Amino acid sequence: MEALEALGIIESFSIASLIEAADAAVKSANITLIEIRLAMALRRKSFRHHDWTVADVTTAVEAGAAVVAAKGC
Repeated sequence: MEALEALGIIESFSIASLIEAADAAVKSANITLIEIRLAMALRRKSFRHHDWTVADVTTAVEAGAAVVAAKGC
């Protein structure tokens, strides 16, 4: 993998809310999902895009985190 300018991570206790957060994140900014890990105590997502910026990652994390927060997970 090439060097990253920015990396965003969202953690949740609910697999369903994490998938919804990933969906919201990739729809909100110019990013590409790298990985989703779905496992006990290791639920997180990371994303990047070839032409991404810190602002894109910030926007995406905020959108995804809002989904998780709204679900209380």
